[in-house]
Amino acid sequence: IQFGINVGWVSAQFTTEYGICTNVPVEVFNPTPTPTATSAATHTPTPTPTVTNTSVPQKPDLIIPNIVVEGDPVIPAGETEVTVTIAVTVTNIAFGSSGPFAATMRIGTETYDLASVSGLSQSQSIVLTQEVTFDAVGEYDVRVDIDPDDLVDEVSEVNNRGDITIEVTN
Repeated sequence: IQFGINVGWVSAQFTTEYGICTNVPVEVFNPTPTPTATSAATHTPTPTPTVTNTSVPQKPDLIIPNIVVEGDPVIPAGETEVTVTIAVTVTNIAFGSSGPFAATMRIGTETYDLASVSGLSQSQSIVLTQEVTFDAVGEYDVRVDIDPDDLVDEVSEVNNRGDITIEVTN
């Protein structure tokens, strides 16, 4: 069957021939050529991308977990002053190294430079000490600041301070 440019076949079981078919022209169609083998295209595999681990810099986090007064803050009888040692523990609780930082301690109006620390690695601690002389009885507020100039980029900047009160008696 041909309809326009479309050609199709109908099985003989679905057709019935009537009349004289000798005048029906026989169409000869060229069969579809048999495919011949050709060489396959050479496949060049795409290289697998190399995974490169790019380290993300980790930040440090400096804290003051402990401030201890070593010695009894009692002015002995007949004396006018007492000297004690204040020990300050500084710890880096995060994953990155800190780099250099300073530590200061303030008692009243007096400020002490505790140290210039070259840096702390992850989980590393350092104990800084300062001798302090008290010449009067009373309560003294002690404030310790690490990285007071905020030179170290940290996980948290709000935990760089420690405070205690020392009561000096006689």
